[in-house]
Amino acid sequence: MPFTRIEAKTFTLGSGLKSVIIPNAMNGILPSRMILGLVSNAAFNRDFKQNPINFKNYNLSSISLSENGVQIPMSAYTPSYKNNLFARNYLSLFTDLAQHDTNINTR
Repeated sequence: MPFTRIEAKTFTLGSGLKSVIIPNAMNGILPSRMILGLVSNAAFNRDFKQNPINFKNYNLSSISLSENGVQIPMSAYTPSYKNNLFARNYLSLFTDLAQHDTNINTR
């Protein structure tokens, strides 16, 4: 069975930013999968009144990755949470993990 390396990285982003570039966020081989979650600083730093896995959208309007000048995915994710337009982002979580046609009902 091949070894699968799992790595978690954290980046602190300031409040109210319109654009963020994180140079060299990944060094070496680009991972086969990436999952992004946004949480408040208080939740991340163990404020027991906050839930650290209660992810928020923070009105994110666009996200993509760039490797050697090539954008990944080819078309950036551009959710509009105000207009309930985020299905592509949500569905990609399951398709990328090959769980899009799996029944997770445990009854």
